[in-house]
Amino acid sequence: MEYGDSSIDFELLIWIDIRKTARRLIRSRLYFALFDALKAAGIEIPFPQRDLHIRSGIPWQQMLPEKPLPSEA
Repeated sequence: MEYGDSSIDFELLIWIDIRKTARRLIRSRLYFALFDALKAAGIEIPFPQRDLHIRSGIPWQQMLPEKPLPSEA
């Protein structure tokens, strides 16, 4: 359907007789079958990678209050 940040998004349409099988059971089985098929084909599900950069600047001691908080007094 579209490209995501680090994925290809697609939609799977199926038709089932929900009078014979619960919809949530079919959905669960399809998810597991889909993951197994992707794994067997060597296709990995991507996840977004986030980098955290910590800059030095204000020493942590300067961020502390000068006086103890009322609950600590």
